[in-house]
Amino acid sequence: MRKVYAAIQSLKEWPHRGRVGQEEGTRELSFPPLPYIAVYRVAEQSIEVLRIYHGAQARP
Repeated sequence: MRKVYAAIQSLKEWPHRGRVGQEEGTRELSFPPLPYIAVYRVAEQSIEVLRIYHGAQARP
């Protein structure tokens, strides 16, 4: 979980490093070799993490 937290913290400096998400206006950040994906949105002054899910989960 520390790797996930550190990667999310790094979004402060590189907010667009994740790939474009499936929902409009979102981005997705993966954490190889961990199977987790964070879905987030970039706002003017902040990063909003919408969800963190396991890569094997079905997406809504």
